[in-house]
Amino acid sequence: MRISFIIHRSSFIVLLFFASIAFARPDDGTSPAQRRVQRGYHDRVGWHMVNGAWMQPSGACNWSDLLRLSWHGQHLAVEAKPSEKALGLLRGGRTAAVEVGPAKDLYQIAAPEAPRRRNRPAAPNALPLRPSAREGYLTASELPESDRVETPRRLRPKMLMAAANVLRVMAEGDVDGSSVSISFMSQGSAGVQMSVAALGVPESELNFSVHAASLDELQRNHRSRVRKYLSPLLRTLTGDESADLLAPGASDVYGAFIEIDPSPRAIEAVREILPHMLDPDYAARMTALAALRKLGAPGVCAIARLPRNDLAAQQIMFIEQVLRANSRHTDSIDDSSELAKLRDDPMFLVDCLEFADPRVRAAAVRELCRVLNRTVEVDPSNTGATARLARELRDELDRKKN
Repeated sequence: MRISFIIHRSSFIVLLFFASIAFARPDDGTSPAQRRVQRGYHDRVGWHMVNGAWMQPSGACNWSDLLRLSWHGQHLAVEAKPSEKALGLLRGGRTAAVEVGPAKDLYQIAAPEAPRRRNRPAAPNALPLRPSAREGYLTASELPESDRVETPRRLRPKMLMAAANVLRVMAEGDVDGSSVSISFMSQGSAGVQMSVAALGVPESELNFSVHAASLDELQRNHRSRVRKYLSPLLRTLTGDESADLLAPGASDVYGAFIEIDPSPRAIEAVREILPHMLDPDYAARMTALAALRKLGAPGVCAIARLPRNDLAAQQIMFIEQVLRANSRHTDSIDDSSELAKLRDDPMFLVDCLEFADPRVRAAAVRELCRVLNRTVEVDPSNTGATARLARELRDELDRKKN
């Protein structure tokens, strides 16, 4: 009787052991969707399978809720200042599993309110920090999801560290039909570095590594590679697919193509905002400035054509702030002759092929025919066609340059 009891008990323990293995690491060939139904998770929206176990995130946010990217002179400016929404998930420096972005990719994120002498990041496997970047930093590591089926997989960060004017990110995903890994590091005056490697192809012709003293220099020396690989990555982090830190700003574009007139709607919107810039109340003036910025490229076109003679100093100051914020050539923003020279820069014209305004794309095509001394055939109203042409011309111009 005792022997039989021991045998039955041992069998039960073995059964539980293998059952737990099957639950923790399902390798039975069942599809993720079928497995979710079998385990009762098919109706639990937002759950993720991570390392064989189901996990529910603490919440969701966008990359723009975690960090901010902009230009500071020739360098990339980085602010690791989570929004109130993100801080609600990371309060007290705790590490949290968070869904990030429209695709709801799952990341382990920490933005610790670290003491001055703390040297170890809260997230495991985080990239190392410079000694001067111990405080106010953020780390993010992608959590592997075995139930996600996405072919090809979008370009997204795998690991990220951000601090004041410091950004280090490793990303993977599809770029123009090729699966690649991208490593990018920017450390202000310490320079920038970018490496790209085709996944699973060690000797691929796509593989390269470049560095420069600044992001501006990297872009000037490797325009095609930077726009192809780095632009989509930075657009993901800024949270605005329509905004490209490495593309010409609206001030540059409309300053170069002075023949393009602003729309009546934009002109009227600017006219309505201008009087509020002189309001005695500071908050009202700041609201007017914010409203002007919100007009976007159409508003920039309108204020770029606005005569300054009838404007007050306060209005001119606000207008120049907006123009500079929308320029990649801030040193020449007030020099019309310097902006006009951009029409002779083939790379600038190629970048304009991807500008949102079809009138700009049409003007860029005309100028490219002149500068390249050949016919450039493309429909400026077809954004897909102009984007493809831009990629082809960047590759061609880079090959000639190098």
